[in-house]
Amino acid sequence: MEARTRIRTKQLAALEAERWDDLPGRAYARAFLRSYACALDLDADALVAEFESRFPNEEPEPEPARRPRRRYPVRLTLIAAATATVIGIVAWNDPSPKTVELPSFAPPPAAKAAAKTHPAARPVKLDRRLVIRAARGNCWLLVRRGGPDGPELYRGTLTRGSVVRFAATRVWMRLGAPSVVDIHRAAKHLRGLPVTPTNVVL
Repeated sequence: MEARTRIRTKQLAALEAERWDDLPGRAYARAFLRSYACALDLDADALVAEFESRFPNEEPEPEPARRPRRRYPVRLTLIAAATATVIGIVAWNDPSPKTVELPSFAPPPAAKAAAKTHPAARPVKLDRRLVIRAARGNCWLLVRRGGPDGPELYRGTLTRGSVVRFAATRVWMRLGAPSVVDIHRAAKHLRGLPVTPTNVVL
């Protein structure tokens, strides 16, 4: 079970015994509980809801600090970072991610016409640039060249508004929140991604 969920044995034991203080924090407890439930073919949403009802968050709201107004919203930044961490944990521990195979793009009409007119001419080089933008929120992202076992090109959390770019013929990706990102291959906008954590092959 440790191999299937990527959760340490002592943390799995803490989940079963409801020793929540032995876990890194409340967000980790919820994420570990959901991953463990999925691995056991249980209703993850029901178990997480029961956890919330039996062990409500009783931490008091922090009093506003009496200090000069800061230029940057520190609290919102911390909340966004914590949310991105939880998304990354759930995406990595999801035992049954879906893989989406997106079709390759045909050469532009100009390239086809050139090939018909000059069959012996050198083929037109296609634009293979890949651009991923976190347009609507934070998204945990893993990118490898060629396939799931290929060289790692990127690993981390894309914060809202950030962009990464790659140039490779075949790319394998794992997305924690596919619905919040925009993916472009050359001038084409890739659509049809699911909402749940997903593997994508381009």
